[in-house]
Amino acid sequence: MVLKTVSYEVSDPTIDSQVLELKASGADVFFDASTPKFSAMSIRKVADVDWHPLHIIDSNGSLVKPALTSAGLDKSVGVVTAQYLKDPTDPAWDDDAGMKEFQAWRTKYAPESDPANPVWAYGYTMAQALVVVLKQAGKDLTRESIMKAATNLPETTTLPMVLPGIKISTSPTDYRAMKGMRLVQFDGKIYKLSPECIDLIGRRS
Repeated sequence: MVLKTVSYEVSDPTIDSQVLELKASGADVFFDASTPKFSAMSIRKVADVDWHPLHIIDSNGSLVKPALTSAGLDKSVGVVTAQYLKDPTDPAWDDDAGMKEFQAWRTKYAPESDPANPVWAYGYTMAQALVVVLKQAGKDLTRESIMKAATNLPETTTLPMVLPGIKISTSPTDYRAMKGMRLVQFDGKIYKLSPECIDLIGRRS
């Protein structure tokens, strides 16, 4: 049951009053749809006022850098979000073939990159997805052919940096390539992966 909904403007200097409103509502779950600047503010304020809801942040606002580091890693413990890419800072993936390929690419072509910044893994993966589409289009690289390829990705499509259990496919009536995400929870250092995959209509597998 939704107890309270509040919003903010990007020009707002703080969102302290909104967090206080939400706490006063008695809610025990805080779904935080915000950008990194404001999610950092909300994490910090939630901790400062000693509120302990299940704090779920959308993937845009949940980045360790800058959001969680700005809020304070100690105050960010317990934050939950959803991901579909492997985390380069998680040692669990050190021996993963896809991660090794990514780290080799990063070392060679982007040595200045910060593996803790997910835009590098995201950009790398989107470039690989484009390669899949171009190969499927074949020698006919017209707009029509590329669009047809992009909207007919088979269910066997895989990308090395996508988390296990997440299916990838498209159709002319479904442009959402990633069919699911994995829940993760921040432990003070990294996001720990949930064993479950939640697809885009809420089923668990």
